Amino acid sequence: MKINLTPLTTLLILFVCAFTNMACTAAQEPTATAVVETAPVHGDGDAGDDLCIWLHPTDPSLSTVIGTDSKFGIAVYDLTGKELFYHADGAKGMVDVRYNFPLEAQRVAIVAAGDKESNSITLYTVNPETRDLLDVSAREIEPGLTIYGTCLYRSEQTGDYYAIVTSQKGEVEQWHIFDNGTGKVDAELARRFTLNPEGPDPDYKIEGCVADDELARLYLAQEVAGRIWRVGAEPSESVEKPFLVDQPKADGGHTVADVEGLTIYYKRDGTGYLLASNQGNYTYTVYAREGDNKYLMTFKVTGSDSVDAATSDDSIDVVPIHLNDTFPKGLLVVEDGKNTNGGKAAHDNYKLVPWEAVAAIGSPALDVDTAWDPRKVGAKEDSTSDTPEQEGR
Repeated sequence: MKINLTPLTTLLILFVCAFTNMACTAAQEPTATAVVETAPVHGDGDAGDDLCIWLHPTDPSLSTVIGTDSKFGIAVYDLTGKELFYHADGAKGMVDVRYNFPLEAQRVAIVAAGDKESNSITLYTVNPETRDLLDVSAREIEPGLTIYGTCLYRSEQTGDYYAIVTSQKGEVEQWHIFDNGTGKVDAELARRFTLNPEGPDPDYKIEGCVADDELARLYLAQEVAGRIWRVGAEPSESVEKPFLVDQPKADGGHTVADVEGLTIYYKRDGTGYLLASNQGNYTYTVYAREGDNKYLMTFKVTGSDSVDAATSDDSIDVVPIHLNDTFPKGLLVVEDGKNTNGGKAAHDNYKLVPWEAVAAIGSPALDVDTAWDPRKVGAKEDSTSDTPEQEGR
């Protein structure tokens, strides 16, 4: 959902800031600068939806941003923002990636995207030579809800992989995904619950979700209400008492609805950061990954000479490793729902920000840990190895 301020509302905000003692926090947030932007999505209006960063198995500079177009399909961009591939195969919404998924005696990257047109979960692998996506869904995997959000989880306890989908009524389904023996990926329902214990409720609309594979935590963004919740990610865990991570400023918290994208910055010692995008005022909130998810900071993504600022953001993703000279200490990517080109409105796109630009504006500064490599999660070899396992397909 895009938040649009009318000229009258904007004028009123400026009047209040200028002639009262009210704090205008939007102007006070520290900023990190986007240095690259992708080509615009193909669909117009509210089309840019979600993204994930795929890491090349041997050459990080060949990594890509996979971005969805909620009107038509899914695209692949390189680290300069150039569109490499586009698949007009349905209205794709949220998307996520995991590594070392076992398929046909190989370990591959698996990408899951929610298809809003067919109301199904689409599963892809990534060809490391071409960097293109290959649909490996065994069938149309249709959940028992209307898909709104999608994310992935790999269990350290069992090694199983799960696709998690959410709805605009606060429903959540967790599907175990697996090789069906023919080179395709199928799924079976592992658990189903509602964030509202009394059942489906439009006030509990959930789109953004992210799973912490190491700490076995699942985070859910209650979009319009501006709340972030945490439950156990294992399908056997109880969800009777979700933990409230944060809530709107009006309720004593730090978010500004709509709360949209969620992502996790991992560090080697089990710590790191949970990040959330606040579409209501174009900001991003940062929390400790561990413990009770202590609030740490709020920031904005501003533009540079060649890249405009990120506004009305639907989604967010981050990786900590060295990619290239432009992103030597990690990469943050955010969606821009009010993209401009030469000062004129353009189709949505995605903005790329060096992680160190975000880390430096924290007070105290956030950590930079380029040694944690998501490509090693689930690999057969020892996690301390310097070389990620080769991917097939």
